[in-house]
Amino acid sequence: MTETLDLPRRDSYVVFPGRNTEQMPLLINEGRTPMTMYEFARQRLLIRELYNYVNKNPDNYSKEFRQKVAKKYVQLWDGYADTGDLWLRQSANQVGKGKVVLYNKQVLDFLRKNLNPRSRLTSLGALALDRELEGVYDSFTGDNVLELSKGEIDKFFGGVSK
Repeated sequence: MTETLDLPRRDSYVVFPGRNTEQMPLLINEGRTPMTMYEFARQRLLIRELYNYVNKNPDNYSKEFRQKVAKKYVQLWDGYADTGDLWLRQSANQVGKGKVVLYNKQVLDFLRKNLNPRSRLTSLGALALDRELEGVYDSFTGDNVLELSKGEIDKFFGGVSK
């Protein structure tokens, strides 16, 4: 089941509810481009601005439109979402660092090949790099990669890094 997000912009996104290990392959196989973290944050800010404006000026909008904006607001602010950016963690026998890799063709190719309903995620939602994916962590380098130390990850996630 999918639902189109008709936000006030020229493109739209489709929600694929469920586990990302099951839904991301479906999204990619349909030829869609996953939303990036940046775009997700941008969409959240846009809908919040529209929601606030509509609520301050309710007489200017139909009840149906106000309800639609409120639904999209709740969907983007109260829900959990996965994005196309890749979150990798080194295996437990390594130093516990992590990488955020911004979505690009290399990420798309990796997701096509390695993300499926049997994929194991860490407690923080990163794709676990088990033995069969051991060399993958080091293969992602460049300007679109942000490497985080275990300390930075613990600080960001409140000390729950595993």
